[in-house]
Amino acid sequence: MNRLRHRLLELIKAKDGQLSWYQLDRTISSEGVERDEPLVKSLTGLEADGFIVSHVGANPAQPTYSVTLEGSRLVDAVK
Repeated sequence: MNRLRHRLLELIKAKDGQLSWYQLDRTISSEGVERDEPLVKSLTGLEADGFIVSHVGANPAQPTYSVTLEGSRLVDAVK
């Protein structure tokens, strides 16, 4: 798992269900995390691998994300 995906998992776990892709993008940018792939590809990959799930709320263009049990275990194991 690359650094970007791992940091996304950490952020999503810390703010479970509260962050949209835009908020994640702003946080990653402000932290200076190196991006070796587009953010949307990272989020899509994390979801496809079963580490996160997306939730469509009032704004379908900006779903929020929650970490799954598997994703939480991965974050805890890598610390």
